[in-house]
Amino acid sequence: MLKLIYHIVGAREPCAVKIDANQLVADLKNKIKEQNPTLVPSVMDLHLYQSLKDATWLSAEDLDQMISDGVMDAYLATIPRMEPTDDLAYYFGPNPPPRTKHVFRRHEEAMQAIAAADMRGIPDTCSDAGLGRKTLEELEQGKAIANFVPNVEAPAFWSQADQAHANGILVEKAFVAFITPFFDAVLANCDMVFVNSDQVAWMHQGPPLPRSSTNLKPIGFATYCGMYHATAAPMDHVHYRPSEHAFQFGEPEKKWMGYVVLFESKLRITDAAFGQVVKYLLRLFPTGFGSAVLFDLRSFWLITSFKTVILHVKKANWVDGGSKALFESFVSDQTWMHRLRTACLALGVDVMESGAFLGRGAHGRVFKVERKADKKVLALKLVDSSSTSDLYREELALTNAELTGLTAHVEHG
Repeated sequence: MLKLIYHIVGAREPCAVKIDANQLVADLKNKIKEQNPTLVPSVMDLHLYQSLKDATWLSAEDLDQMISDGVMDAYLATIPRMEPTDDLAYYFGPNPPPRTKHVFRRHEEAMQAIAAADMRGIPDTCSDAGLGRKTLEELEQGKAIANFVPNVEAPAFWSQADQAHANGILVEKAFVAFITPFFDAVLANCDMVFVNSDQVAWMHQGPPLPRSSTNLKPIGFATYCGMYHATAAPMDHVHYRPSEHAFQFGEPEKKWMGYVVLFESKLRITDAAFGQVVKYLLRLFPTGFGSAVLFDLRSFWLITSFKTVILHVKKANWVDGGSKALFESFVSDQTWMHRLRTACLALGVDVMESGAFLGRGAHGRVFKVERKADKKVLALKLVDSSSTSDLYREELALTNAELTGLTAHVEHG
């Protein structure tokens, strides 16, 4: 059995897959597509490469840097593509390196656009509608817009009765109040939360977009339960919010922005609405990957970006069979969130609600958690498996420092 780590051009984090060495490359492609339904519209668009350079296995950071530098296509041209009919053992043998990675190239027009994005920029006179139309045209030319194919046997995001209720809503704030409990129910499956933020001006204006009067306050965002700063509930339109549901309000943790999914609502999705979300993504994620959900009364768009380029859009309807799993898979596609959730379950702790992210270093992330057994507040540090030795060295250094009698112990309270 092989355990392979692969990195998708257009995704933010590497993923793992287990597969028998006697299976074909085509079987591996199918497994990758199953794990990434929102990023891989078709197996035919998926090309696999061994991520080797000068006989050295490349890291996810190396691959991201290649994309950022605009040299990914040049690199892929120097290495052979893995053929679908070949056995995996041909490439890896019985004992592949533990950090083997694969990359795939999808939508060459979009990847070429990334290399030219910094030079192109966004004109000062570009309206939301103009930007939306222009971006959609580029995505259509690159075949980077996909319509979700429903699965009638899989659960929909909501029922036909819920859809009938939504169809009668005439005020956007009422629609957000109506759909928020649905968001919370789906996100609870992956320990995430939907936070309303349209009353908080947390997204700054400035480069790479021209300063304007555009409202840079997305309707909300999804993140891990403790990765935001709570604010008081606004008093406007209180009558739209059902009293039996606990709504969350606040702004995201600034140091955790790479793990935030933006949400924007409209009664009807238009070019201007899409252009507004494009501006949000370019403002918030100018140097890395970003994700957003644009939704209206009947449908939702799942949008991914890299730097100043929108990479892919997937469209679905709320009542489509399988739309619930599609939505959950897209929003929860966060490696560090999976790691944090797994660690909390294993250690019997809960992430503190609001403001739980304490910082990040070269090798990991630190979170504020509460031990279930005695409610004691602790700091939990997570590192990537490749940095485990650094974590043990740090633990040893802290232990030795404590034995000197020169350290202070501070109780939280």
